[in-house]
Amino acid sequence: MGAPYSTPEKQPEPEQPEVPPMVAHFRRLYTDLTAPDEDGSPSDDKLFRTRFENYFGGHNLELGHLLYVKLFGSIVPVDEEMFVSAMTLLERLSSRHGDHHEAEAFYFTVFSGGEEAIDRQSESSSPTGQTLTKILHVAAIFAMVVGSELHERAVLPMDHFLLQAIVNAAMKHADKTTGQLHKAQFALWVSSQCPRLLEGTQHWMLSLLHGHHEHQQKTASAPQSDDVMMMYYQLPAPHLEGESQLAREVEICTLIWALSTLLPLVYMGHKEDMKKQPKLQTSVQHAPSYPIGGTWTLLYSSDQHGFSMNRFQHHCSDYREPSIMILTCRQEGGGDQLTFAIAVDTEWRDGAYFWGGENFCFLQLQPSFVMLKSGPKLLSLNEKQRGFPTGLRVMSSDKYDLCVLHVESSLEKAHFQGMDLAVMVVEVWGCGGVEAADSQRRVKAWESKEILRRRKIKASGLKETWMDSPDRYLLELGGVTTKRPTEQQQQ
Repeated sequence: MGAPYSTPEKQPEPEQPEVPPMVAHFRRLYTDLTAPDEDGSPSDDKLFRTRFENYFGGHNLELGHLLYVKLFGSIVPVDEEMFVSAMTLLERLSSRHGDHHEAEAFYFTVFSGGEEAIDRQSESSSPTGQTLTKILHVAAIFAMVVGSELHERAVLPMDHFLLQAIVNAAMKHADKTTGQLHKAQFALWVSSQCPRLLEGTQHWMLSLLHGHHEHQQKTASAPQSDDVMMMYYQLPAPHLEGESQLAREVEICTLIWALSTLLPLVYMGHKEDMKKQPKLQTSVQHAPSYPIGGTWTLLYSSDQHGFSMNRFQHHCSDYREPSIMILTCRQEGGGDQLTFAIAVDTEWRDGAYFWGGENFCFLQLQPSFVMLKSGPKLLSLNEKQRGFPTGLRVMSSDKYDLCVLHVESSLEKAHFQGMDLAVMVVEVWGCGGVEAADSQRRVKAWESKEILRRRKIKASGLKETWMDSPDRYLLELGGVTTKRPTEQQQQ
Protein backbone atom coordinates (compact mmCIF):
# COMPACT_ATOMS: atom_id res chain seq x y z
CA MET A 1 0.00 0.00 0.00
CA GLY A 2 1.42 3.36 -1.02
CA ALA A 3 2.36 6.16 1.32
CA PRO A 4 -0.46 8.51 2.29
CA TYR A 5 -0.77 11.65 0.14
CA SER A 6 0.38 14.86 1.80
CA THR A 7 0.02 18.41 0.42
CA PRO A 8 3.28 20.27 -0.10
CA GLU A 9 3.99 23.12 2.28
CA LYS A 10 3.12 26.53 0.84
CA GLN A 11 6.24 28.56 0.19
CA PRO A 12 6.16 32.12 1.62
CA GLU A 13 5.86 34.77 -1.03
CA PRO A 14 8.98 36.90 -1.49
CA GLU A 15 8.76 40.24 0.31
CA GLN A 16 8.15 43.20 -1.95
CA PRO A 17 10.83 45.86 -1.69
CA GLU A 18 9.65 48.89 0.24
CA VAL A 19 8.70 51.75 -2.03
CA PRO A 20 10.49 55.01 -1.11
CA PRO A 21 8.03 57.66 0.16
CA MET A 22 8.82 60.12 -2.64
CA VAL A 23 8.32 57.46 -5.32
CA ALA A 24 4.95 56.59 -3.78
CA HIS A 25 4.05 60.27 -3.75
CA PHE A 26 5.04 60.70 -7.41
CA ARG A 27 2.86 57.71 -8.31
CA ARG A 28 -0.10 59.30 -6.54
CA LEU A 29 0.59 62.55 -8.37
CA TYR A 30 0.61 60.67 -11.67
CA THR A 31 -2.71 59.09 -10.76
CA ASP A 32 -4.19 62.52 -10.05
CA LEU A 33 -2.90 63.97 -13.34
CA THR A 34 -4.32 61.04 -15.32
CA ALA A 35 -7.65 60.85 -13.48
CA PRO A 36 -10.90 60.96 -15.49
CA ASP A 37 -12.29 64.35 -16.40
CA GLU A 38 -14.98 65.99 -14.30
CA ASP A 39 -17.66 64.79 -16.68
CA GLY A 40 -16.47 61.19 -16.27
CA SER A 41 -14.75 60.92 -19.64
CA PRO A 42 -11.40 59.11 -19.52
CA SER A 43 -8.20 61.09 -19.51
CA ASP A 44 -6.11 61.31 -22.66
CA ASP A 45 -2.63 62.50 -23.53
CA LYS A 46 -3.80 66.05 -24.24
CA LEU A 47 -5.60 66.36 -20.90
CA PHE A 48 -2.57 64.95 -19.04
CA ARG A 49 -0.27 67.49 -20.69
CA THR A 50 -2.62 70.39 -19.90
CA ARG A 51 -2.84 69.34 -16.26
CA PHE A 52 0.93 68.94 -16.02
CA GLU A 53 1.61 72.39 -17.51
CA ASN A 54 -0.95 74.07 -15.26
CA TYR A 55 0.35 72.31 -12.16
CA PHE A 56 4.04 73.07 -12.64
CA GLY A 57 3.62 76.37 -14.51
CA GLY A 58 1.56 78.10 -11.85
CA HIS A 59 2.06 81.82 -12.42
CA ASN A 60 4.05 81.17 -15.60
CA LEU A 61 2.36 78.66 -17.90
CA GLU A 62 5.26 78.88 -20.32
CA LEU A 63 7.46 77.25 -17.68
CA GLY A 64 5.04 74.31 -17.49
CA HIS A 65 5.06 73.98 -21.28
CA LEU A 66 8.86 74.17 -21.61
CA LEU A 67 9.36 71.78 -18.71
CA TYR A 68 7.03 69.21 -20.29
CA VAL A 69 8.93 69.42 -23.59
CA LYS A 70 12.27 69.04 -21.81
CA LEU A 71 11.20 66.03 -19.73
CA PHE A 72 9.00 64.14 -22.16
CA GLY A 73 9.47 65.64 -25.61
CA SER A 74 7.00 64.17 -28.09
CA ILE A 75 6.62 60.83 -26.30
CA VAL A 76 3.00 59.69 -25.95
CA PRO A 77 1.68 58.32 -23.81
CA VAL A 78 3.76 59.17 -20.74
CA ASP A 79 3.56 56.10 -18.54
CA GLU A 80 3.92 55.98 -14.78
CA GLU A 81 7.51 54.74 -14.78
CA MET A 82 8.64 57.53 -17.10
CA PHE A 83 6.79 60.12 -15.02
CA VAL A 84 8.30 58.93 -11.72
CA SER A 85 11.78 58.95 -13.28
CA ALA A 86 11.30 62.53 -14.52
CA MET A 87 9.98 63.73 -11.14
CA THR A 88 12.90 62.06 -9.34
CA LEU A 89 15.33 63.96 -11.58
CA LEU A 90 13.50 67.23 -11.02
CA GLU A 91 13.45 66.75 -7.26
CA ARG A 92 17.18 65.98 -7.21
CA LEU A 93 18.03 69.12 -9.21
CA SER A 94 15.71 71.33 -7.19
CA SER A 95 17.11 70.17 -3.85
CA ARG A 96 20.68 70.62 -5.16
CA HIS A 97 21.65 66.99 -4.75
CA GLY A 98 22.84 66.80 -8.34
CA ASP A 99 26.28 67.18 -9.82
CA HIS A 100 28.01 70.55 -9.79
CA HIS A 101 26.38 72.98 -12.30
CA GLU A 102 23.79 70.36 -13.30
CA ALA A 103 20.75 72.39 -12.23
CA GLU A 104 21.96 75.53 -14.00
CA ALA A 105 22.63 73.64 -17.23
CA PHE A 106 19.26 71.90 -16.97
CA TYR A 107 17.22 75.10 -16.70
CA PHE A 108 19.33 76.71 -19.42
CA THR A 109 18.26 74.02 -21.88
CA VAL A 110 14.66 74.15 -20.61
CA PHE A 111 14.32 77.79 -21.61
CA SER A 112 16.52 77.61 -24.71
CA GLY A 113 14.33 74.89 -26.20
CA GLY A 114 17.12 72.34 -25.98
CA GLU A 115 19.81 74.56 -27.50
CA GLU A 116 23.31 74.20 -26.04
CA ALA A 117 24.18 77.87 -26.56
CA ILE A 118 22.41 81.18 -27.13
CA ASP A 119 23.38 84.08 -29.35
CA ARG A 120 24.01 87.55 -27.95
CA GLN A 121 21.99 89.22 -30.71
CA SER A 122 18.93 86.97 -30.37
CA GLU A 123 18.98 87.40 -26.60
CA SER A 124 18.75 91.17 -26.88
CA SER A 125 16.50 91.57 -29.92
CA SER A 126 14.22 88.55 -30.28
CA PRO A 127 11.39 88.15 -27.71
CA THR A 128 11.13 84.45 -28.58
CA GLY A 129 14.82 83.92 -28.00
CA GLN A 130 15.26 85.69 -24.67
CA THR A 131 16.48 82.60 -22.85
CA LEU A 132 18.29 84.36 -20.01
CA THR A 133 15.54 86.92 -19.52
CA LYS A 134 12.98 84.13 -19.17
CA ILE A 135 15.17 82.22 -16.70
CA LEU A 136 15.57 85.34 -14.55
CA HIS A 137 11.94 86.38 -14.84
CA VAL A 138 10.69 82.98 -13.70
CA ALA A 139 13.26 82.83 -10.87
CA ALA A 140 12.26 86.28 -9.61
CA ILE A 141 8.51 85.67 -9.86
CA PHE A 142 8.62 82.35 -8.03
CA ALA A 143 11.04 83.70 -5.41
CA MET A 144 8.37 86.28 -4.58
CA VAL A 145 5.53 83.74 -4.84
CA VAL A 146 7.21 81.21 -2.54
CA GLY A 147 9.39 83.49 -0.41
CA SER A 148 7.32 86.63 0.14
CA GLU A 149 3.82 87.82 0.97
CA LEU A 150 3.10 88.90 -2.62
CA HIS A 151 1.97 85.48 -3.92
CA GLU A 152 -0.33 86.01 -6.92
CA ARG A 153 0.22 89.80 -6.75
CA ALA A 154 3.81 89.38 -7.94
CA VAL A 155 3.82 90.96 -11.40
CA LEU A 156 7.15 91.79 -13.00
CA PRO A 157 7.71 93.17 -16.51
CA MET A 158 10.15 91.26 -18.69
CA ASP A 159 12.07 94.45 -19.49
CA HIS A 160 12.70 95.37 -15.83
CA PHE A 161 16.07 97.08 -15.54
CA LEU A 162 17.39 94.58 -12.98
CA LEU A 163 16.61 91.60 -15.23
CA GLN A 164 18.33 93.31 -18.15
CA ALA A 165 21.31 94.24 -15.97
CA ILE A 166 21.80 90.60 -14.91
CA VAL A 167 21.48 89.50 -18.55
CA ASN A 168 24.17 92.03 -19.50
CA ALA A 169 26.46 90.65 -16.79
CA ALA A 170 25.97 87.03 -17.92
CA MET A 171 26.49 87.80 -21.60
CA LYS A 172 29.91 89.29 -20.80
CA HIS A 173 31.00 85.68 -20.27
CA ALA A 174 30.00 84.68 -23.81
CA ASP A 175 32.59 83.45 -26.26
CA LYS A 176 34.33 86.53 -27.66
CA THR A 177 34.72 84.96 -31.11
CA THR A 178 31.24 83.57 -31.71
CA GLY A 179 29.30 85.82 -29.33
CA GLN A 180 27.51 82.75 -27.98
CA LEU A 181 26.96 81.85 -24.35
CA HIS A 182 27.19 78.10 -23.81
CA LYS A 183 25.22 76.40 -21.05
CA ALA A 184 28.50 75.46 -19.31
CA GLN A 185 29.59 79.12 -19.31
CA PHE A 186 26.21 80.13 -17.91
CA ALA A 187 26.44 77.48 -15.18
CA LEU A 188 29.95 78.62 -14.25
CA TRP A 189 28.86 82.27 -14.14
CA VAL A 190 25.90 81.46 -11.87
CA SER A 191 27.92 79.41 -9.40
CA SER A 192 30.71 81.98 -9.16
CA GLN A 193 28.81 85.29 -9.40
CA CYS A 194 25.14 84.72 -8.48
CA PRO A 195 25.07 81.39 -6.60
CA ARG A 196 21.46 81.78 -5.45
CA LEU A 197 20.05 82.91 -8.78
CA LEU A 198 17.80 79.89 -9.41
CA GLU A 199 16.51 79.35 -5.90
CA GLY A 200 13.13 80.87 -6.69
CA THR A 201 12.51 78.30 -9.41
CA GLN A 202 13.99 75.46 -7.36
CA HIS A 203 11.83 76.22 -4.33
CA TRP A 204 8.72 76.46 -6.47
CA MET A 205 9.45 72.99 -7.84
CA LEU A 206 10.13 71.58 -4.39
CA SER A 207 6.92 73.04 -3.01
CA LEU A 208 4.99 71.18 -5.71
CA LEU A 209 7.00 67.96 -5.68
CA HIS A 210 6.66 67.69 -1.89
CA GLY A 211 3.05 68.85 -1.88
CA HIS A 212 3.53 71.84 0.43
CA HIS A 213 2.41 74.80 -1.67
CA GLU A 214 -0.94 76.43 -1.08
CA HIS A 215 -1.67 76.85 -4.80
CA GLN A 216 -1.24 73.17 -5.65
CA GLN A 217 -4.14 70.88 -6.44
CA LYS A 218 -5.66 68.97 -3.54
CA THR A 219 -3.98 65.60 -4.03
CA ALA A 220 -3.27 62.69 -1.77
CA SER A 221 -1.18 63.48 1.25
CA ALA A 222 2.48 64.04 0.45
CA PRO A 223 5.37 62.82 2.58
CA GLN A 224 6.78 65.30 5.01
CA SER A 225 10.08 66.72 3.79
CA ASP A 226 13.06 67.39 6.01
CA ASP A 227 14.71 69.47 3.31
CA VAL A 228 15.53 72.70 5.15
CA MET A 229 16.03 74.51 1.89
CA MET A 230 12.37 74.09 1.04
CA MET A 231 11.02 74.63 4.55
CA TYR A 232 12.87 77.83 5.46
CA TYR A 233 13.36 79.78 2.22
CA GLN A 234 12.01 83.27 2.82
CA LEU A 235 13.01 86.60 1.30
CA PRO A 236 13.19 89.58 3.65
CA ALA A 237 10.03 91.70 3.57
CA PRO A 238 10.25 95.49 3.11
CA HIS A 239 8.56 97.53 5.82
CA LEU A 240 6.85 100.47 4.10
CA GLU A 241 5.51 103.22 6.33
CA GLY A 242 1.98 104.40 5.68
CA GLU A 243 -0.35 102.91 3.12
CA SER A 244 1.47 100.28 1.08
CA GLN A 245 1.44 100.62 -2.68
CA LEU A 246 1.66 97.42 -4.67
CA ALA A 247 3.96 98.83 -7.35
CA ARG A 248 6.39 100.10 -4.72
CA GLU A 249 6.24 96.79 -2.84
CA VAL A 250 6.95 94.75 -5.97
CA GLU A 251 9.81 97.08 -6.90
CA ILE A 252 11.51 96.68 -3.53
CA CYS A 253 10.91 92.91 -3.46
CA THR A 254 12.50 92.65 -6.92
CA LEU A 255 15.53 94.54 -5.60
CA ILE A 256 15.70 92.26 -2.55
CA TRP A 257 15.51 89.18 -4.79
CA ALA A 258 18.30 90.45 -7.07
CA LEU A 259 20.56 91.25 -4.12
CA SER A 260 19.74 87.90 -2.49
CA THR A 261 21.35 86.08 -5.43
CA LEU A 262 24.86 87.14 -4.44
CA LEU A 263 25.06 89.17 -1.20
CA PRO A 264 26.30 87.47 1.98
CA LEU A 265 23.49 86.05 4.05
CA VAL A 266 23.84 88.53 6.91
CA TYR A 267 21.74 90.89 4.76
CA MET A 268 19.04 88.26 4.21
CA GLY A 269 17.79 87.51 7.69
CA HIS A 270 20.57 85.33 9.12
CA LYS A 271 21.39 86.22 12.71
CA GLU A 272 24.51 84.14 13.24
CA ASP A 273 27.76 85.80 14.20
CA MET A 274 28.79 87.77 11.13
CA LYS A 275 32.44 86.89 11.65
CA LYS A 276 31.56 83.23 11.20
CA GLN A 277 29.68 83.83 7.94
CA PRO A 278 31.51 82.98 4.72
CA LYS A 279 32.62 86.14 2.95
CA LEU A 280 30.70 85.27 -0.22
CA GLN A 281 28.92 82.11 -1.22
CA THR A 282 30.75 80.95 -4.35
CA SER A 283 28.87 77.71 -4.95
CA VAL A 284 25.25 76.63 -4.71
CA GLN A 285 26.41 73.61 -2.74
CA HIS A 286 27.41 75.66 0.30
CA ALA A 287 24.91 75.31 3.11
CA PRO A 288 23.05 77.12 4.36
CA SER A 289 22.83 79.36 1.29
CA TYR A 290 19.27 80.59 1.20
CA PRO A 291 17.47 83.62 2.67
CA ILE A 292 15.46 83.01 5.83
CA GLY A 293 13.38 86.18 5.93
CA GLY A 294 13.38 89.10 8.29
CA THR A 295 12.39 92.70 7.62
CA TRP A 296 14.05 95.53 5.74
CA THR A 297 13.31 98.97 7.18
CA LEU A 298 13.74 102.19 5.22
CA LEU A 299 16.10 104.27 7.35
CA TYR A 300 16.76 107.20 5.02
CA SER A 301 15.33 108.39 1.72
CA SER A 302 16.34 111.53 -0.14
CA ASP A 303 12.76 111.76 -1.44
CA GLN A 304 11.41 111.90 2.11
CA HIS A 305 14.23 113.52 4.08
CA GLY A 306 15.99 115.59 1.40
CA PHE A 307 19.61 115.53 0.24
CA SER A 308 21.50 116.19 3.45
CA MET A 309 24.46 114.46 5.04
CA ASN A 310 23.26 115.58 8.48
CA ARG A 311 19.84 114.02 7.97
CA PHE A 312 21.40 110.88 6.51
CA GLN A 313 23.63 110.49 9.56
CA HIS A 314 20.77 111.26 11.94
CA HIS A 315 18.50 108.60 10.45
CA CYS A 316 21.21 105.94 10.00
CA SER A 317 23.30 106.39 13.13
CA ASP A 318 22.77 103.99 16.02
CA TYR A 319 21.46 101.31 13.65
CA ARG A 320 23.74 98.47 14.69
CA GLU A 321 22.87 95.83 12.10
CA PRO A 322 23.77 95.49 8.40
CA SER A 323 22.27 98.03 6.01
CA ILE A 324 22.34 98.74 2.28
CA MET A 325 22.59 102.11 0.54
CA ILE A 326 21.04 102.32 -2.93
CA LEU A 327 22.33 105.15 -5.14
CA THR A 328 20.50 105.96 -8.36
CA CYS A 329 22.55 108.30 -10.53
CA ARG A 330 22.74 109.68 -14.04
CA GLN A 331 25.71 110.93 -15.96
CA GLU A 332 25.82 114.70 -16.01
CA GLY A 333 24.68 116.08 -19.33
CA GLY A 334 21.87 113.55 -19.76
CA GLY A 335 23.85 110.32 -20.00
CA ASP A 336 23.01 106.77 -18.97
CA GLN A 337 21.51 105.87 -15.61
CA LEU A 338 23.70 104.01 -13.13
CA THR A 339 22.59 102.34 -9.93
CA PHE A 340 24.87 101.19 -7.11
CA ALA A 341 24.46 99.28 -3.85
CA ILE A 342 26.76 99.74 -0.86
CA ALA A 343 26.19 96.88 1.58
CA VAL A 344 27.55 97.76 5.02
CA ASP A 345 27.83 95.02 7.62
CA THR A 346 28.58 97.33 10.56
CA GLU A 347 27.16 100.50 12.06
CA TRP A 348 27.70 103.69 10.02
CA ARG A 349 30.64 105.72 11.35
CA ASP A 350 32.02 109.21 10.79
CA GLY A 351 35.79 109.70 10.69
CA ALA A 352 38.88 109.84 8.53
CA TYR A 353 39.65 106.14 8.90
CA PHE A 354 38.38 103.27 6.74
CA TRP A 355 35.99 100.67 8.08
CA GLY A 356 33.69 97.81 7.09
CA GLY A 357 33.79 94.09 7.88
CA GLU A 358 34.40 90.96 5.85
CA ASN A 359 30.88 91.12 4.42
CA PHE A 360 31.12 94.65 3.08
CA CYS A 361 30.19 94.76 -0.63
CA PHE A 362 30.03 97.38 -3.35
CA LEU A 363 27.89 96.47 -6.36
CA GLN A 364 26.81 98.02 -9.60
CA LEU A 365 23.16 97.22 -10.27
CA GLN A 366 22.73 99.06 -13.55
CA PRO A 367 23.58 98.88 -16.44
CA SER A 368 25.36 95.65 -15.49
CA PHE A 369 24.75 93.61 -12.34
CA VAL A 370 28.19 92.91 -10.91
CA MET A 371 30.08 92.79 -7.63
CA LEU A 372 32.78 95.47 -7.87
CA LYS A 373 34.48 95.30 -4.48
CA SER A 374 34.16 93.33 -1.27
CA GLY A 375 36.17 92.96 1.91
CA PRO A 376 37.08 94.80 5.12
CA LYS A 377 38.07 98.44 5.60
CA LEU A 378 37.20 99.77 2.15
CA LEU A 379 34.65 102.44 3.17
CA SER A 380 35.13 105.93 4.59
CA LEU A 381 32.56 108.52 5.66
CA ASN A 382 34.15 111.76 6.84
CA GLU A 383 32.48 115.03 7.80
CA LYS A 384 34.28 115.96 11.01
CA GLN A 385 38.01 115.43 10.53
CA ARG A 386 39.69 118.41 8.90
CA GLY A 387 42.53 117.85 6.47
CA PHE A 388 40.97 114.66 5.07
CA PRO A 389 38.66 114.17 2.06
CA THR A 390 35.02 114.60 2.98
CA GLY A 391 32.01 112.65 1.80
CA LEU A 392 31.61 108.93 1.29
CA ARG A 393 34.39 106.97 -0.43
CA VAL A 394 34.76 103.35 -1.53
CA MET A 395 38.37 102.32 -2.15
CA SER A 396 39.68 99.73 -4.59
CA SER A 397 41.86 97.92 -2.06
CA ASP A 398 43.31 98.18 1.41
CA LYS A 399 46.26 100.08 -0.12
CA TYR A 400 43.87 103.03 -0.50
CA ASP A 401 45.55 104.24 -3.66
CA LEU A 402 42.42 104.46 -5.80
CA CYS A 403 38.93 105.67 -4.98
CA VAL A 404 36.31 103.70 -6.91
CA LEU A 405 33.28 105.75 -5.86
CA HIS A 406 33.14 109.16 -4.22
CA VAL A 407 29.84 110.67 -3.07
CA GLU A 408 30.16 114.32 -2.12
CA SER A 409 28.93 115.65 1.21
CA SER A 410 25.87 117.19 -0.39
CA LEU A 411 24.84 113.66 -1.50
CA GLU A 412 23.79 115.24 -4.81
CA LYS A 413 26.97 114.52 -6.81
CA ALA A 414 29.16 111.45 -7.19
CA HIS A 415 32.22 110.37 -9.17
CA PHE A 416 32.73 106.87 -10.55
CA GLN A 417 35.56 105.68 -12.81
CA GLY A 418 36.17 109.16 -14.20
CA MET A 419 32.47 109.91 -14.70
CA ASP A 420 30.71 112.81 -13.02
CA LEU A 421 27.29 111.70 -11.82
CA ALA A 422 24.21 113.53 -10.63
CA VAL A 423 22.61 111.61 -7.77
CA MET A 424 18.86 111.25 -8.33
CA VAL A 425 17.79 109.14 -5.32
CA VAL A 426 19.52 107.87 -2.17
CA GLU A 427 17.94 105.21 0.00
CA VAL A 428 19.30 103.28 2.96
CA TRP A 429 17.58 100.05 4.02
CA GLY A 430 18.25 98.47 7.39
CA CYS A 431 18.48 94.68 7.13
CA GLY A 432 18.44 93.77 10.82
CA GLY A 433 14.72 93.19 11.23
CA VAL A 434 12.14 94.76 13.49
CA GLU A 435 14.32 94.32 16.59
CA ALA A 436 17.14 96.44 15.16
CA ALA A 437 14.75 99.22 14.13
CA ASP A 438 13.13 99.21 17.58
CA SER A 439 16.55 99.30 19.24
CA GLN A 440 17.54 102.31 17.13
CA ARG A 441 14.33 104.14 18.11
CA ARG A 442 14.98 103.45 21.80
CA VAL A 443 18.52 104.83 21.51
CA LYS A 444 17.24 107.93 19.70
CA ALA A 445 14.59 108.48 22.37
CA TRP A 446 17.20 108.13 25.13
CA GLU A 447 19.52 110.59 23.38
CA SER A 448 16.71 113.15 23.07
CA LYS A 449 15.91 112.87 26.79
CA GLU A 450 19.59 113.12 27.66
CA ILE A 451 19.96 116.33 25.65
CA LEU A 452 16.99 117.89 27.46
CA ARG A 453 18.33 116.78 30.82
CA ARG A 454 21.73 118.33 30.16
CA ARG A 455 20.17 121.58 29.03
CA LYS A 456 18.27 121.83 32.31
CA ILE A 457 21.41 121.11 34.31
CA LYS A 458 23.32 123.75 32.40
CA ALA A 459 20.60 126.34 32.93
CA SER A 460 20.36 125.67 36.67
CA GLY A 461 24.14 125.79 36.95
CA LEU A 462 24.18 129.26 35.43
CA LYS A 463 21.68 130.52 38.00
CA GLU A 464 23.62 129.11 40.92
CA THR A 465 26.96 130.60 39.90
CA TRP A 466 25.83 134.07 38.74
CA MET A 467 27.03 135.81 41.88
CA ASP A 468 30.52 134.45 41.20
CA SER A 469 30.38 135.06 37.47
CA PRO A 470 33.11 137.24 35.82
CA ASP A 471 30.38 138.80 33.69
CA ARG A 472 28.62 140.13 36.81
CA TYR A 473 31.91 141.60 38.08
CA LEU A 474 32.54 143.45 34.79
CA LEU A 475 29.01 144.83 34.69
CA GLU A 476 29.26 146.18 38.22
CA LEU A 477 32.60 147.82 37.43
CA GLY A 478 30.74 149.74 34.75
CA GLY A 479 28.15 150.92 37.23
CA VAL A 480 25.47 148.37 36.46
CA THR A 481 23.89 146.89 39.55
CA THR A 482 22.93 143.22 39.10
CA LYS A 483 20.79 140.86 41.09
CA ARG A 484 20.33 137.13 41.29
CA PRO A 485 17.86 135.70 38.69
CA THR A 486 15.71 134.50 41.57
CA GLU A 487 15.55 138.02 43.03
CA GLN A 488 14.51 139.45 39.67
CA GLN A 489 11.72 136.88 39.45
CA GLN A 490 10.46 137.80 42.94
CA GLN A 491 10.20 141.45 41.96
